[in-house]
Amino acid sequence: MDLLVTERAHVDTFARALRSYRCLASPTWLQSAGQYYAAFDVDGVKVEASTVEWPSDSAFVEAIGSGPWEYFSDIAAGDRLVAVVAIELRLATELRRDRRDRVDAIVRWIRYHGCDLQLLTHAMGARGIDTGTQSSVMAAIVG
Repeated sequence: MDLLVTERAHVDTFARALRSYRCLASPTWLQSAGQYYAAFDVDGVKVEASTVEWPSDSAFVEAIGSGPWEYFSDIAAGDRLVAVVAIELRLATELRRDRRDRVDAIVRWIRYHGCDLQLLTHAMGARGIDTGTQSSVMAAIVG
């Protein structure tokens, strides 16, 4: 589970709340990633929290700039709604990282549930996905 927060103080609060669990990474600034980060093992589940402190002029990137705060979905978790990054932005990230297993799973989910194709196009462009791959992904989604 990867939680994205707006302020470093929120990562610190996360770490204090999970202090009884095994700490994998104490709150720390990751210069190369441009994020403040902490991670814990919660009953066998890796739970992470981090900030987004990498500037971007694009709102179509999953974990930098304004993208995750502008494009998200609310999902039910018990009696609460939890904001999750837009699936379109996530797919573009996984394409960029060349994680085929995750790309395939997301494409299958989108085929069944749908997505904002215009947002997906913008996200793939912002992540530098080549036009051939973009066409292939769109064909897999819409048929």
